[in-house]
Amino acid sequence: SYDGNGLETNRSVMFWDFAGQTQFRSLWKTLLEGTDITLLVTDSTFENLNSTKEIIQDILNKYFKDTRIIGIANKQDLPNRLSPEFCQKIFSEGGHKIRTYDMIAINENYKEKMHAILNDAINQIEKQKLNKDK
Repeated sequence: SYDGNGLETNRSVMFWDFAGQTQFRSLWKTLLEGTDITLLVTDSTFENLNSTKEIIQDILNKYFKDTRIIGIANKQDLPNRLSPEFCQKIFSEGGHKIRTYDMIAINENYKEKMHAILNDAINQIEKQKLNKDK
């Protein structure tokens, strides 16, 4: 769960989990409309990295160029994992600069890290909006 502690603003946060399922791709454009931040969580394998790259190219780069995208390279505890830096390089090839973080979702110690990543991104969006309104 995410309570928004540490935010400098009152902001609603909604999470959608698509689990990379292609049957839902037709809905993504509608569901992501008005989104300020997209959190892409992928297993740190070549197969999942390529699927996630397709999502970036087919949907995010076409329709959501102004959306902040955050990459999460999950399952960093497994052998043969790809590093977050490598994932970031692949994700960022299409034009978006996608900062990518390491994650082990089943490890409770990463919960605070995820909260900090989200809080930082939301606070940055708010600051950009305030500067734009000046």
